[in-house]
Amino acid sequence: MFITVGKYHVTFWTFANNAITPEKVATENVINVSVAYGKDGKCYTGSNTGAVSIWENKKLITTVQPVNSIIHAIAVKKDKVLLGGNTHVSVFDLTLTNKVKELEIPSQTRSIDAVGDAILVGTNDGSIIEFKGNDKKYLTQGHCEDELWGLDVDPTTGLVNTDRLNLISRLLLLERIIKLSSWTPALAKSSVD
Repeated sequence: MFITVGKYHVTFWTFANNAITPEKVATENVINVSVAYGKDGKCYTGSNTGAVSIWENKKLITTVQPVNSIIHAIAVKKDKVLLGGNTHVSVFDLTLTNKVKELEIPSQTRSIDAVGDAILVGTNDGSIIEFKGNDKKYLTQGHCEDELWGLDVDPTTGLVNTDRLNLISRLLLLERIIKLSSWTPALAKSSVD
């Protein structure tokens, strides 16, 4: 099953008999803009008002209001939920009632993921920013001409899938991105000479 979200609805798509079947659930007066699955099989949808709805087996379990601004991106990890808003990322516990951390982003957050203790944020200017503890590091700047709406890291391989507004996807190797982000022309020249 996979899920899509939109204005006033959440759609659950299932595969059966070589077909994909949608089941749309109305969400009155809620514009859903982001979606993520948790390890427990629950689905989390983020709205334009900062509300997060939690779904299980195509049924709404609860809705909470952890932030008061649009949730462009949501990621659910083993022990935390990451919510990416306009110019910030909020890190909550799994109940979404205790904010653990707030990260300021210099441009608008569009996508988010976490690997180990690192939080990766894709922005509207096409950058990927890594946060580790209180340290912020640009892994790419202007990675693409458009907004970086999708960012997903495979924790077993280190492959990073990025999706841009212009429908172009890229597969990158996280280890290589981190090495390239510390590259300088002076180092490159001296290694060639």
